[in-house]
Amino acid sequence: MRILIIALVFLSSCATKNLNQRIKVSENDTFKSETYLRYTKERLKDQGPLSEELYACYNQDYSKAFELLKNNLDKNLENPAYWNTYGICYFLKNDYVRADYFFNLSLTYSKKKFLPAYNNLGISALKRNDLEQALEYFQILEKKSHLIVPRYNRAQIYLEYGKVELALKELQSLRKLNTNDPDINISIGIAYLLDQKPQEAERYLNPLFKGEFDKTDKIFYKALLLFEQEKWQEVKDILEAKHFTRTLDLKRFAKKMLVIATNKLKEAELKKRG
Repeated sequence: MRILIIALVFLSSCATKNLNQRIKVSENDTFKSETYLRYTKERLKDQGPLSEELYACYNQDYSKAFELLKNNLDKNLENPAYWNTYGICYFLKNDYVRADYFFNLSLTYSKKKFLPAYNNLGISALKRNDLEQALEYFQILEKKSHLIVPRYNRAQIYLEYGKVELALKELQSLRKLNTNDPDINISIGIAYLLDQKPQEAERYLNPLFKGEFDKTDKIFYKALLLFEQEKWQEVKDILEAKHFTRTLDLKRFAKKMLVIATNKLKEAELKKRG
């Protein structure tokens, strides 16, 4: 029952599809040179060419972003980064058909040499749960580059296929590059939970729980860890007291955990009464 819930959570959580932690301190961002997915608003500013367009996209001001892109068409007609930015905007709008069109257009103009587009096509495939297609794009990147984002994404695919050992090998290798990266540590913690090793998971998840985290998804991972350790009262206390996530999928599974924890506590009380 418990492992089933973890697997369902992992398949549904946006954390499996991309690097979703917003990071204020750039030193904690292992992937800062390859993706803006985890940039805060402050970090998105002044990121070089097309930064204004990207800033608008990541802040969901799509009308402004597309207006800026259209105004710059003449001087960027054959610029693969320009078409890739179009794709990013549509990707962030959850319009994956248009996103893929523009990612492929950036490959066309670069004669298939613009590597970020391969990664973006892979993530887009992940969003559509097309794991085989996603893995194919990441394997292309592995042959063509030394980019590290595709390695992280490949580890997520291994986890979704239940290949925990392969995932951990990749994730532990990435962690050597940056021991403070939150998404890498969360992924390792979840991998150990899937492997039914909550004590190992605790080593990687507990450091993430310091400070204010009650309005982030981190509170969910704390509840999940306590759930695996069968600390039913602590699970119940957290899930009843905290507005722990704005992610609908996590909310749904948290309700299931709360029901189970509550029932376990009732069973324990009945046993006490004899």
